[in-house]
Amino acid sequence: MTTTESRGGSPEPTDEEITEELLRIIAELDALETSVVEQLADGANPDTYLAWARTTFPDLAPRLFEVSEVPDKVACWLARKLWNVMPVEANGFEPVPMPEPGPDAPCPCGSGRTFGAGCSNFSLEIPILPNSLWPALAETRPSSHWLRLARSGALPDLGLMYIAQWLHTSGASQDIVDLLAPRVTAGGLAPDHCLDTMELLANSYRELERPSDEETMLRRFSANDDAFVRCVANRRLAMVLHAQGHFDRAWRHVQTAAEAAPDDPETALQELVLLTEEGLHDEAEDRAADWCVHLLEAGVEVDDPMFELVSRFETDAQHGRDEYFRWFAPPVLGELVDWIDDVVERPTPTPAWRRMQNTEADDSLRGAHVPETGTEIEKLETQWRGLGNGPLDVDEDPGDFGARVLWLREHDEAADSFEVLSDLAECLEEVEDLLGGLDNRWYEAILRRGADMLESAWPDDREGTVPWVVGDNRPALGLLADFIDLLDEGDDEFEDLLALYLRLNPDDSHGHRMQLINLLLRSGRDAQALDLGERYPDDMFAETRYGVGLALYRLGRKTEAVEAVENAVEDLPRVLQYLLRNRIDQPPADEDGMVVGGEYQAWLYRDGMRATWLAVPGMKDWLKQFVARGQAALRRDRARHRH
Repeated sequence: MTTTESRGGSPEPTDEEITEELLRIIAELDALETSVVEQLADGANPDTYLAWARTTFPDLAPRLFEVSEVPDKVACWLARKLWNVMPVEANGFEPVPMPEPGPDAPCPCGSGRTFGAGCSNFSLEIPILPNSLWPALAETRPSSHWLRLARSGALPDLGLMYIAQWLHTSGASQDIVDLLAPRVTAGGLAPDHCLDTMELLANSYRELERPSDEETMLRRFSANDDAFVRCVANRRLAMVLHAQGHFDRAWRHVQTAAEAAPDDPETALQELVLLTEEGLHDEAEDRAADWCVHLLEAGVEVDDPMFELVSRFETDAQHGRDEYFRWFAPPVLGELVDWIDDVVERPTPTPAWRRMQNTEADDSLRGAHVPETGTEIEKLETQWRGLGNGPLDVDEDPGDFGARVLWLREHDEAADSFEVLSDLAECLEEVEDLLGGLDNRWYEAILRRGADMLESAWPDDREGTVPWVVGDNRPALGLLADFIDLLDEGDDEFEDLLALYLRLNPDDSHGHRMQLINLLLRSGRDAQALDLGERYPDDMFAETRYGVGLALYRLGRKTEAVEAVENAVEDLPRVLQYLLRNRIDQPPADEDGMVVGGEYQAWLYRDGMRATWLAVPGMKDWLKQFVARGQAALRRDRARHRH
């Protein structure tokens, strides 16, 4: 907004200037409150305190005083107001008001006049709230002081909330639990305090990785006398249980929440979000329509933001889900996804690639290409790097994040850069919890754009490779690889993009050959599967090693199939065990990535391909001939690990 001229010719302040001025005044008040608490926390004499305020306040809050013709009156009024809301520990954290001077008493502003002729009728339009000094007071003592008072019952519930909020900003999750958990057990919290406590403890238990304690706490609140507290607690329980896969139990709590507060749009939104998490988009759209009718009948306004979110699900459940998480995301992240929505409609460019020189001696680089970045894109990428190092991180440096988002808003053409798109994709991966997972439209849009750009530059008839070992190729290949992982096997473009990736990056740094060979075998294209598997003769993926054997068998080349499976069993014996077992429990996932030859690798292969193997008549009996070889290989493997 531009500055406008007033009738007198002087410029009127813009909205942005007014907002900045208010923020500066608020910051000055915060500084005043902190200094006042430091003065009063250990007790103070009113006269000494007022004299201190008259000399100190103008320096701490210059904007409040610079236009005042009576700075001493301003200082005196502020000092008295803040004194009168100061929680005094010796008084049970209740204020001890400063005595009001008589009309003939000397005015505390130090003017030499009487109070009646001085400050008795003076006031400022500055709201000093009753609890405004609690946040500053919380910071004046170590957490051990507050925990000791809480254990003795000396802290009021209001104080507990402010102390816990301060501990939350400090990341002191265990202290929050020690402070609030006993109070929850004791019961009797006011409804507002219940909601604050629930939020703070839930966050702390998650930070401490104590899900059972979070569930126990929520169950206490789910039986609260207050209907809305019960509703919120049951909603939270439903989310916890649903995330753990206990769908039936989760839905019972959704129902209980709706019974406690049947006209609450947030309960409607939770139901719709959980339905979309289960992939029940049609049901979510039907339920959204039912909820819209019910909420309108209950008196919810059409322009209520929560009602608008519910209505989004009625026409497109996935879009509604995205908008739900967009609503609750940090503002700066919201600005980023808004930018993504704006730029995805840009025409897809066809980036240029140039052949690398002097690479014929290296098989992995023969025919290799790298991006040939144009001047404009190169300039943009240089600016982008200058704003920060690597992907955006909304948690580590919100200021840096905001500066880069602001830059993006001014440079839509940055959406034509593989490097920028790659950084944005990594950012969205880091904040996936804030956006409801990676099945949101913004992450898909970034990956799809990168994949489309790469596909447009490499039609089927173009020769050459884009190997991962060349660092400049990684942003483009990474976008394509991640987009493939986002797709389902039944998607029309899935197989074509797998083939494109393996054509451009034959060394297959992301293991996409596993997906493609399984797809070919499940669809009966054994010759193509064999051709793919034989490109990786030294592979340690079960998909290619065992897949070659299955392809050979179904092609009628039984002798070669025996040799292929013998070799596979020698290196990956557990896979054979898992293929032959009728029932087997899923083992825990390997912590540091899939262990070659491990039980989790064997289970994954069994889960994806056992049905395809056993669909061949007599296959189970044929595989049993390799059991003795597999057992011997397992014994050798165990012996190696012992030594």
